[in-house]
Amino acid sequence: MYKRSKAYSVFLITTVLVVFVSGSGCFKEYSYEKSIKKDSIINEDPIPPPGFPSCASCIGKDSFLLGKWSFKIDSIVVCGNITNGVINPERTLFTFFGPSACSEDTGIIMTVSLNGAALNADQTGLRTERSIFQYYHRGAPDVFLSRPVNGFTFTVNQYTHQSGIASGTFSGKAASPGGDIVEIHDGKYKIQFQ
Repeated sequence: MYKRSKAYSVFLITTVLVVFVSGSGCFKEYSYEKSIKKDSIINEDPIPPPGFPSCASCIGKDSFLLGKWSFKIDSIVVCGNITNGVINPERTLFTFFGPSACSEDTGIIMTVSLNGAALNADQTGLRTERSIFQYYHRGAPDVFLSRPVNGFTFTVNQYTHQSGIASGTFSGKAASPGGDIVEIHDGKYKIQFQ
């Protein structure tokens, strides 16, 4: 019982720290000017974000590398390091996060529910739409945030229980603070859980 409450405590503290850290520090504004009704967000077609910065450090780094994440918006590759990953004791929910390669102020947070499946044995092909993708910018609203109704897909292509390594893909629609919808595609991650 002590191990279980300790794991929950670690999970809760990590989640609170992520929220706290992502809400403070220097920030740069990403502004998207387009008139769009907030209620029509689900029906809008994805658009490439105007002026979204490309990252030269990420070119050619959109493969499955341990401790790394990457994704594309239009033809722009965004990537970074996974600084931590936390999994619940039942191994059915997890989150991982880390900064982008081009700015310590931006990064991703992925929160995933495996729909009752568990990472307690070797697994392949686990797919869920019960995930939240956040591309954050410290001190500002999220640059992009997925919503469950937008159909954001997360897949565990392979999980090896002995090593605790999971790798897979993610893709789907996410919204900017202004309500524009972007298509996140070719998302990749490779993480080692403890």
